[in-house]
Amino acid sequence: MISTYTFSKLLQIDHIDDQFPIFNLKEWKSFEMNQFDKLKEDDFQVTVNKIIEIGIASLSELELKKFEHIISNFNRAWTVLRMKLKKISSQDIFDNKPILFNSYNKINSWLSNFFPTLIVDIDYRLIYRSLEHGYVCFKARKAALNNLSEEITYINMLPTAKEAKQVGSSLWNRKNDSDNEIACGEMMRLIHLKYTQNLVLNDLLKKTRPSELQEHTSDEFWGTCYGAIINENSNHLGKIIMEYRNINNK
Repeated sequence: MISTYTFSKLLQIDHIDDQFPIFNLKEWKSFEMNQFDKLKEDDFQVTVNKIIEIGIASLSELELKKFEHIISNFNRAWTVLRMKLKKISSQDIFDNKPILFNSYNKINSWLSNFFPTLIVDIDYRLIYRSLEHGYVCFKARKAALNNLSEEITYINMLPTAKEAKQVGSSLWNRKNDSDNEIACGEMMRLIHLKYTQNLVLNDLLKKTRPSELQEHTSDEFWGTCYGAIINENSNHLGKIIMEYRNINNK
């Protein structure tokens, strides 16, 4: 596995902190994508685990802004690698037909909340390894747990979005229209963070226009119950992503 020091050199960071080279920095420079050709998925995963472990609670406002920029570049390199591994290219993905997506669809999994991409949530001083982790943390806050801080730390340390979702199933759940509105508002906030902090995904999303996006899962609210339910009360995730696409990618 490539050393932490070499990884930092590839990221062109001037100041290298002994504990975590891409966390406490003095200056950040742009990089060329081909500088990451030597990296493997495991190299990114090790770095992600370290980022989540350290967290961002102690950073100042200025440091948070710098860190958000770092994560955007990190996500760009990580996503390019994952696209190569899955042999995904834009010509394989897009036409004018409805785009069906879920976490296990090889080509369109990047639209899923399960897709690995770091999300810096400045509002709550947290960083998530997927949008699903962020949404489950939202559910933990809505559940008003006595041990909220410990629960959110536990959620964020879970290695996969599937595990996070399983934990979330026992937390707060929507019960009425007001809950639905609150949940959709939070989902839009997280969708905005996901795509603005991963410009590879943002560019892919632009290219999906004008296709309809449908979450092809068993969920009757966020998804379409595998296409069986397509109406005003279903596919809310697909609709939220399309709303973001229309507002931010004109």
